[in-house]
Amino acid sequence: MIREIENRRSIRKYKPDEIERKLIEEIIYSASLAPSAKNRQPWKFIIYQGKEKDKLVDVMRHGINSEKTTHELMPEWAFAIPDAENTVRIMQEVPCLIAVLNTNQHTPFASIENEKRIVEICDSLSIGAAIENMILTATGYGLGTLWIANTCFAYNELMDFIGTDSQLTGIVAVGFADEAPDKRPRK
Repeated sequence: MIREIENRRSIRKYKPDEIERKLIEEIIYSASLAPSAKNRQPWKFIIYQGKEKDKLVDVMRHGINSEKTTHELMPEWAFAIPDAENTVRIMQEVPCLIAVLNTNQHTPFASIENEKRIVEICDSLSIGAAIENMILTATGYGLGTLWIANTCFAYNELMDFIGTDSQLTGIVAVGFADEAPDKRPRK
């Protein structure tokens, strides 16, 4: 396992090759084995490939374009919109996107009571463990991944497309890497 941890990289260039469904299912299965606070297992994973993936990417692109003009969701992070636009390019290129949902929470833009905030934090940490399992499993299979958080710039549009009231915590891009980035410095 330490080999996967050391070899894992955030991949931003992918080959167009499709991934075997069995590998994707193994990646999702590994996520379901993650520890979770109070064993709530607050996650749901939705796989997007082919035309459905392309639709998801179009929704993301549209949402980011809307945010560029309104700054409704992330006004203090407007400087990061160019990075979000680059994320759309990556999402278009990669053959598989996995949306990661928190089934116990709703929009991250609402005010909530302190106790609910604690539960939300614990659930988010649990989902982070599940995502790490996914990413390390994919690395073990020779696949590249990218943990995408720029979904916040298109949050409402993505939620309408996905059709759920669960909280979208991010998307994981999975594919065969077309780059080999060097190790980044660690603190």
